[in-house]
Amino acid sequence: MRQMRSQTRIAHLVSSLAALVAAIAAIACASVRTFRPGDELRAGEGLLAFQVRSESPLQSIGIDGAYGEIPLARHAGTELRVIALAAGTYRWSELVLTDYIPAYGFLTFRFSDDANLEFHVEPGRINYMGMVDVYRGDVFHVGIRAIDRTAIALGDLRTQFPELVKQYPIVYSGPARNVFLEHYLAAKGSAEAEPPR
Repeated sequence: MRQMRSQTRIAHLVSSLAALVAAIAAIACASVRTFRPGDELRAGEGLLAFQVRSESPLQSIGIDGAYGEIPLARHAGTELRVIALAAGTYRWSELVLTDYIPAYGFLTFRFSDDANLEFHVEPGRINYMGMVDVYRGDVFHVGIRAIDRTAIALGDLRTQFPELVKQYPIVYSGPARNVFLEHYLAAKGSAEAEPPR
């Protein structure tokens, strides 16, 4: 009888410990949060702006180091998204397509540790990381790459999120150095500093 009680206590302890570890892991991961006009950034958060271009309908995209998937428009084409995310370094890690295969589920693709898929988020800023370009070989082969489309993104951000562009400075946070945004912001600052004629 004592042995059974001892085994029950150990099983309960292991179960409690597993729940605690899962809770700590969830807290340690940054949570993905859709950001809408009028929302406020929390302490240590920045905005991540990115475009997704795909020939195939997409359901969601995942970020390594962040808790929660980012839902997408579920159609082919290009989409601009802005989300709130804790400051830090991240990597695109997963795509879920709308293709459904019985006995398998939605097609999900996970991507290995690729430095070209990394980006960082600075707090209190709009962090533009580039465009996530999704390309498809066949039903079971999908790839992604980050490409810089800053000029297009700036136009789309001004059109779709004008209040955010006025409120927060924009920085490039993708894997490569971006000179366009630096030159654009310097030229814009010079033009705004000149007195009107």
